[in-house]
Amino acid sequence: MVQNIVNSFVTFILEDPNYYNLSKKEVAANMGTIGMISETINVFFQLVAGVLIDTFGRKVPLIIGFMVAGAAMGCIPLFTSLYPGYLMLRTLIGLGITVGQNIPLIPDYVHKDFVGIANGYQDVFKTAAGIIA
Repeated sequence: MVQNIVNSFVTFILEDPNYYNLSKKEVAANMGTIGMISETINVFFQLVAGVLIDTFGRKVPLIIGFMVAGAAMGCIPLFTSLYPGYLMLRTLIGLGITVGQNIPLIPDYVHKDFVGIANGYQDVFKTAAGIIA
């Protein structure tokens, strides 16, 4: 949901001459490419996120992830280059949100030693389905 909010307002910033100054055609093509790259990186991070959650618990990675996502959202207007600036920010938003996507439900159904790993695998399949869709 948060990613959809970011995508809805960022098109205005990408088209604005004071920021990224892209045409509507360029915005559509680049948003698709950047989304694919971001989600592909996110798939690999989800496997690592599971180990981080198992190591540090749920609270610390969740807080750090949401802080990273929030800071990256706030920095979108500060950049003027699509590559690597916006791509990096979009990837950081996805990575920050990934940690908190399913943390509250998994511990209730999976043995505590494998919570992070189960979350990582679940997110891999969910993100892969999003890429295919």
